[in-house]
Amino acid sequence: MIRTHVVVVSSLLAAACTDAGPSITQTDLPLTVAGKKVADVHEVVRTTALGGKQVQRSLSLVDAPKDMVLELATLDAQGFATAASYRREGKKGKRYVELKGEGAARVLFSRGDDETVALPDLPVVLWSMQHHVKPPQGDGKGPPAPRQVTLLDLDTASVLPATLDVQGKVTPTAPPPISAADPPRPEHSSPTPFVESGTDKVATWCKAQAAGEAPKDAARRIALAVKPKLAPERAGGPPSALMAVQIGGGDQAGAALAVACLRAVGHPARVVTGTAGGEARSWAQVFVAESAGGNWLDVDPLDVDLEGRQALPHAAAVEGFPGPLTTALTP
Repeated sequence: MIRTHVVVVSSLLAAACTDAGPSITQTDLPLTVAGKKVADVHEVVRTTALGGKQVQRSLSLVDAPKDMVLELATLDAQGFATAASYRREGKKGKRYVELKGEGAARVLFSRGDDETVALPDLPVVLWSMQHHVKPPQGDGKGPPAPRQVTLLDLDTASVLPATLDVQGKVTPTAPPPISAADPPRPEHSSPTPFVESGTDKVATWCKAQAAGEAPKDAARRIALAVKPKLAPERAGGPPSALMAVQIGGGDQAGAALAVACLRAVGHPARVVTGTAGGEARSWAQVFVAESAGGNWLDVDPLDVDLEGRQALPHAAAVEGFPGPLTTALTP
């Protein structure tokens, strides 16, 4: 059940504003992804006299109730995000993601080093706060028209193009399909959110495992080095290469570290999510250039023997870690 409370601010502040005045609304609601409850949310919204909103959301995660999770955002009068941040801290790791810049032009992920993702020059809709977005308004010369926007999930630092229709519904574009023949992109060779291949602590560890090796040999050595850091009891925290080096983790942490290591030693690599042996899982892929153009090879630290062989069949569905803008939108 959703419980809503409205708290009116002091009479002095209200008198200085419009007739409606600013107000603070508090709401308790469940958060679901693909029909599954993932958290209980306490949302506090301060509506300003100019029509914008300041939103604070504290989350109690179903699978990690002791973690501290806080999301903050400044929304304009239409509900588009102009600034936002996401912070999660717990025994199994921490994460901080921030949206900032002129016109909300980039996502900045920071943990000592900064990994930046540039956003298109479009209004930004936060996935977790799309219920605050208003339908497009007409320009006085014709009826309202759908609007192109950028949909952003702060938790996973994932971005998709989307359409805001005249009813105010946000419909994301499905993630592009991936294949073994995809050409590598520049970001496959550089630090990206949660794959801190340029951070000294990560890069030093990675280069000690496979510096100077060819892609396949490097992949085998790195997978075998990452494997002892992974265990079921270590899974559950926010995955990243840095956290995996420090405290280990599960399959997602292993994928992050394997990809960071491959990039640190000079090989294009990416995180993918799909099924391994019929079970949902994330792992790494490394690009191996060949005369025919090259292809992506699976590198799964949870499924590798001393010869670098894998026993399970792997089927990658999307690039990236699982989340509402990746796996939740796939069949």
